[in-house]
Amino acid sequence: MIYTKEFIPQIASHFSMNIIPDDWSGIDAVLPIIERIKCDGAVFIIKIDGERGDDDNGPYSILVFGKPLGELCISTDAHNLDDGLTYVIGTYANHVWGISQS
Repeated sequence: MIYTKEFIPQIASHFSMNIIPDDWSGIDAVLPIIERIKCDGAVFIIKIDGERGDDDNGPYSILVFGKPLGELCISTDAHNLDDGLTYVIGTYANHVWGISQS
């Protein structure tokens, strides 16, 4: 499944969190959602690898795993942080919270 950045504000709205604009960027905008994931008992990791470049899968590795996911680990490598966060948070929201992108 491919998620768009507009799905992130939809997730925040589902939990009556502060409004996240459709053109959000960076970790600060999604930190309340990441905190919610943590409260579920999951582990959320962001790795920024300066040794990887454009020829690789990108410098950002993002993954979430733990109790609410059972044996599943959601992970991605991305060339920009926003795309990686969108994929991992979107997949988690769909799998654990049952929220689908509209």
